[in-house]
Amino acid sequence: MYPLPGTQTTKYEVVRVSKALSPTTLPGLDYSLNPYFGCEFNCTYCYARKYFLLREIPYKWGEYVQVKGNLPGLLEKELRKIPKGSVIGLGTSTDPYQPVEGFFRVTGRLLKVLSLRKDLRIDIQTKAAAVYNDVERIKEHGNITVGFTILTMDEDLARIIEPRASIPRLRLKYLKKFADEGVETWLFIGPILPYLTDSKENLDALIEAALEAGVKTIYTDKFRFRLGVRENIVEALAEPFPDITRKYVILNNERIDRLYIKAAKYVKEQALKHGLTYKDETGKLG
Repeated sequence: MYPLPGTQTTKYEVVRVSKALSPTTLPGLDYSLNPYFGCEFNCTYCYARKYFLLREIPYKWGEYVQVKGNLPGLLEKELRKIPKGSVIGLGTSTDPYQPVEGFFRVTGRLLKVLSLRKDLRIDIQTKAAAVYNDVERIKEHGNITVGFTILTMDEDLARIIEPRASIPRLRLKYLKKFADEGVETWLFIGPILPYLTDSKENLDALIEAALEAGVKTIYTDKFRFRLGVRENIVEALAEPFPDITRKYVILNNERIDRLYIKAAKYVKEQALKHGLTYKDETGKLG
């Protein structure tokens, strides 16, 4: 176990896994591929923190990352059985370009393996500007899309809810650079956080930024109280947003759905108005 390069708190451990690709029911994807287990970005709303609790990992989410060292070799073998035209989501439960990637380059090595199957579409989702380090490999494949998750353009709010991710304007800068390089890009506004990121002002700022960055598609998704999430987000919001914190203590799924549908309908309306493609990850908008 070693401290993560460049940090004081996160530790990493190299592990061997038995499987690279996992079939998934996530919309638009056939398989998920995650180079790491755990994520240093420590986003307050992340559903994946539940896996630490279920597996009784003796660290807090954000303070421990497993590096799947043998993943590229496994992927090369498994790709032989993947049907032509399949879609692989890279980074569905961990950010593939979190800081440890700069040291181990697992994601970079996975992209090299994926270059063997240019008939497969690869959707990369990240909050890290470091994804641009692989721009040439992404372009060379020719069937890779790059999406950035951005919930708000308010950098102070972003630092509270996504404490270690690249700041929003930096993410948008690299979205534009990818678009300028001819790579298909998309913006993921998800989860839309009730009372925090669901205002028209916040959503307008995101849509305007997406247009400036040359994004063609906008996705939205709703907030979910997975295991451990309510306690974590309440703790994070308690000092800066005490009034909103009280709402999160009693927030239920019915209220979340109502607020999400209202916000998502607005994003859809504005996206289509500006000629963008819109996709709702929940299926609630039909």
